[in-house]
Amino acid sequence: VVVALSQARRHYNELMQRAAIAPGATLGQRIYTARRSADLSVQEAANGVGLRADLLAAIEAGEPTTQDEANKIKALIAALDG
Repeated sequence: VVVALSQARRHYNELMQRAAIAPGATLGQRIYTARRSADLSVQEAANGVGLRADLLAAIEAGEPTTQDEANKIKALIAALDG
């Protein structure tokens, strides 16, 4: 079971990386990939931009965001992408 879980997570991460570079990538896909590439947890990334972790997780899952939240997340993506 552990091996299957590991493989499923690896495939999910690979899929999200592909989605994040696509022209129609969502903000959630982009922050998920940037956060994972920087080896940050949801909590760590959320703390970095002053958002609640549950809110950032919801945005990664495709929930809508306010303009202020989007601006904070875009700034974090830019900083992590260096």
